[in-house]
Amino acid sequence: MPHARLFVVIAAVAVSATILVLTRGYTFYFDEWNFILTSRDWTATTYLQPHNGHPAMLTRLIYSVLLATLGLRSYLPYMAVLLALHATSAILIFELVRRRAGDLLGIATAALLLVIGAGWENLLWAFQMSFVGSVACGLGMLVALESSARWRMPIVAALLTASLMFSAIGLFFGLAAAVDLAATPERRKELVWLAPVAMVFVAWFLTFWLHSAQSTSPS
Repeated sequence: MPHARLFVVIAAVAVSATILVLTRGYTFYFDEWNFILTSRDWTATTYLQPHNGHPAMLTRLIYSVLLATLGLRSYLPYMAVLLALHATSAILIFELVRRRAGDLLGIATAALLLVIGAGWENLLWAFQMSFVGSVACGLGMLVALESSARWRMPIVAALLTASLMFSAIGLFFGLAAAVDLAATPERRKELVWLAPVAMVFVAWFLTFWLHSAQSTSPS
């Protein structure tokens, strides 16, 4: 289908821009205030602390940068980050599906993701960039995994790490990548690139997640 990729890009930008306009009156809510009220006291260790059971390093970093530069004057920049990640996810899933099933199914899949259906609330609260960002990086990792480029595996490892630094949803993408590589005999040796990511996540889990769970559990 001619210009299929351009069509998806335009649709992703149009939908995201429309949501941004419709949510221009929104403001900070719930978990965001936990970040806002404590951000001045954050240390390097704070970024490694889980939030609601998920790693949240990149979410904390984005909020830290936006709070330090733009403050609380407008919610639009925070929503813009969320929707940019969402648009990226739609474009990436199109690329992933079209390689296996063609342009039409790729467009259909991207369209379904753009409006998300039952998950619509993830597009109306900037804090959900944690999940949306994890999906965007995970899809980028899967697209890179299918590339024939010589340096694809370092990119795969970096994107998987980023996905896990947004939320634990990245674990599902890591599992998908591991299964894909293990199922292809000539690529099994590339599993070694995922090992450091797995080891770092396990170290984080044992050091920070378990400690957080123990400190919040009722005595």
